[in-house]
Amino acid sequence: MPRKNSKKKKRKDGLVEIKRNCGTDHLGRQIRKSFYGKTKKEAEEKYIQFMMAGADPTPAKKYSFVDWMDRWLADYKEPNVSDQTYQRTYLPIRRELAKKFPRRQLQSFQPAEWQHYFNAAAFRSGSYLNKRKMFLTGLFQAAVDNDLIDKSPMRGVIVPNGAPAKEKRAYNHDQYEKVLAFARSDPDGLGPFIMLKYGLRRSELLGLMWKDIDFTEKTLHIERAVRMDHGIAELGPTKTKRSNRTLPLDDDFIEHLKMVPRSSIYVMGAFGDGNKPRNPDTWARERFGAYCARLTDALPDIPVLSPHELRHTFGSILYNAGVDIVTISRMMGHSKIDVTVNTYVHSDVEDLRNNLLKIAN
Repeated sequence: MPRKNSKKKKRKDGLVEIKRNCGTDHLGRQIRKSFYGKTKKEAEEKYIQFMMAGADPTPAKKYSFVDWMDRWLADYKEPNVSDQTYQRTYLPIRRELAKKFPRRQLQSFQPAEWQHYFNAAAFRSGSYLNKRKMFLTGLFQAAVDNDLIDKSPMRGVIVPNGAPAKEKRAYNHDQYEKVLAFARSDPDGLGPFIMLKYGLRRSELLGLMWKDIDFTEKTLHIERAVRMDHGIAELGPTKTKRSNRTLPLDDDFIEHLKMVPRSSIYVMGAFGDGNKPRNPDTWARERFGAYCARLTDALPDIPVLSPHELRHTFGSILYNAGVDIVTISRMMGHSKIDVTVNTYVHSDVEDLRNNLLKIAN
């Protein structure tokens, strides 16, 4: 109800202004708001309508799109994801969106605008599109949760499937045997040898310790991986729970590893005093790069594959040898079997022909 001693104030435009208490802010202070009408009664009616509608008189904090994006990343993402994920996924998307929408207000977006954004990027990969969907959905939902906007402009946005993923390359059996023999003799071939033999991820390879290899029981236990934390290689957990696994080793692997000199606790060597693992990016650029150059000189007809493609080759070799999908999934440490089927299993024309011949015979 208005105060009994409240006064009306007539403005130059002829409207009557009254001021009323409409609630309190988060510090308990009274919030005063002005209401206008041609008469005091009309102004009073607007005040009553305002109060009955349950409107929030607290001035909403307004963010620019870029400012809220930075706040969201700092509060919700940087403390809760790995530094590698933050640096390689979230920051590149942040830079891209900040460049595209440098002066927009957070409240100014509508779903149709984001639908247009995704439609225009339909030629990109599904991974590219889904990462941006995840980013924007989280960003705007947090804004809704913090009462900065009423509804998320990502609601109802349909993200295209994107361009078909490029089929990962893998060595066929003949190439596999030749590259494996080369890796055994190359001074930087230990990493490729292990990846080809047992499909370790690069992060798992660099975190592998000698104590993880049981030469008596012929097993290899994978329980850690190397992650980058603000430019420093640190040990951490494997990618998923199923990535923590124990693999059976063959005699070829055991005999080769027995011949490898032990310069540190890590199979692939260490950084500095021997207690720190090597940086996976530095290893790939320097040691793996040197190996690839020598491989090209020695076997010019065989393509050079990335570390991830060497891992993929291991899955392909198992699949083409008739190993069941469940076993392959466990060997590679995939979180789900469909990852094995849809991402890593590879067959070229000759492999398909050979498999059909097996059935015919």
